[in-house]
Amino acid sequence: MMQEFQGCASYDLQTPTSYCEALSELLEEHWPLREQMNALKESAMKIKRQKSHSAGEIDGLYQLMRRFKVEIDLHSSKEEDVLFEMMVKHIGRQGGPIAVMEEEHSRAKQHIGYFFEKYGMDKGHPVEKAIELAQHVLVVYQTLTEHFMKEEQILFPMAEKLLSKEEKETLKDQFLQIKISMI
Repeated sequence: MMQEFQGCASYDLQTPTSYCEALSELLEEHWPLREQMNALKESAMKIKRQKSHSAGEIDGLYQLMRRFKVEIDLHSSKEEDVLFEMMVKHIGRQGGPIAVMEEEHSRAKQHIGYFFEKYGMDKGHPVEKAIELAQHVLVVYQTLTEHFMKEEQILFPMAEKLLSKEEKETLKDQFLQIKISMI
């Protein structure tokens, strides 16, 4: 269920006809991230349906998650370190969209962390371990699917409307710096 954002009713949240370069970049990143999330979900669902698991299936899920983590970390850094902080200056953090976005980022990161932690543990029974890993993947999938929808329907339109031209340029420049630092 989509959590409501307090205080959003006072903003015109119509989807803009176009976005600044930085917000467009974030929106465009959602599509390949969704494709990766769908592949993760399919792999996790397959594992949950099976009665036995090979090391190859678990390793395959691990490889998908490892690639996804690299991409989602870059995307999240742009949002958390730059966009969210810039938006806080306009709308605050408490009880509004930024608080919700940060909580969802935290939840997704927590389950990604659990996935990698538990993958590295020798749990003994491969079926239990595989199902536990798959469950963490499914939580990440559900959390980020809803999160992306909220960003696209609420946060990004709000940012396009509230941020000044100068802030949008700063956003673009700082996104570039994040990309460079992660290479």
